[in-house]
Amino acid sequence: MNEAVPTEVKRGGLDQKWRVLTTVMFGLFMIILDSTIVNIAFPTLRREFGASLSDAQWVISIYVLALGITTPVSGYLADRFGIKRVYLLGLAIFVLVLSCAVWLPRCPY
Repeated sequence: MNEAVPTEVKRGGLDQKWRVLTTVMFGLFMIILDSTIVNIAFPTLRREFGASLSDAQWVISIYVLALGITTPVSGYLADRFGIKRVYLLGLAIFVLVLSCAVWLPRCPY
């Protein structure tokens, strides 16, 4: 006597996927925006600080090095504390630091 067990429609199936997609797309957009900003600001930084090309290329090298170091560290933290928590924390820190960098020129010294 198999009775059909009513299955509840689990809320959040497709809605949850769209939220995850939106969050990942926002994170990728922020990474692309940040690298674009660094490359656009490169000639201005060189001119303002009077640096030679070889000296100013260290800025790009350090930026890439920082990305290379944080990638495995964030993978370890994601394994330890959970992917969602680490991703959202990293995204929040990134947005906070980027918004501080945007507002910094407007701050009185």
